[in-house]
Amino acid sequence: MDWLINHPMAIWSSEFQLLRVHAGVIPQWDWQAAVSAGNEVSAILQSGQRGEFFNRMYSNKPRLWREERTGWKRLRLITNILTRLRFCDELGRGIYNVSGPPGTQPDSYKPWFKHKHRKTRDITVAFGHWAALGLRVKKRYFAMDSGCVWGGRLSALKLEDHTIYQVKCTEN
Repeated sequence: MDWLINHPMAIWSSEFQLLRVHAGVIPQWDWQAAVSAGNEVSAILQSGQRGEFFNRMYSNKPRLWREERTGWKRLRLITNILTRLRFCDELGRGIYNVSGPPGTQPDSYKPWFKHKHRKTRDITVAFGHWAALGLRVKKRYFAMDSGCVWGGRLSALKLEDHTIYQVKCTEN
């Protein structure tokens, strides 16, 4: 818990022009908005309101980002986007009960990184949380979940030369 509350939910690297998040970023956010939103949640995690946040954070609603949204609903949505997002529609509305590979989602949804007008299109985003997608190293995204929790491999990427390192995981 100490590690979790003391690490940002979204991290920007100027050196690599890389945004790192656990799961995804809605099309409406650029890297600055993602980092700023993550910082809002981090501030709550590091405050005396942490327990209240944990009591209120798990829900699939709200689903649509509105900058003017405030309070627990805003914090919950930020958390869902950064830690659970796989598919969303063009408005950034996430669907959180579908975890299969691309093609298993409803027609109006796409993988978040496939939206043509997403504001993070010109930078690289590294993310995980999607074992069914698997390890993918592309020009504008690094999907790093290679299914360790399911007995697959734990993967790491050396950013300087895109070398992949993997270790076999064991099932519990």
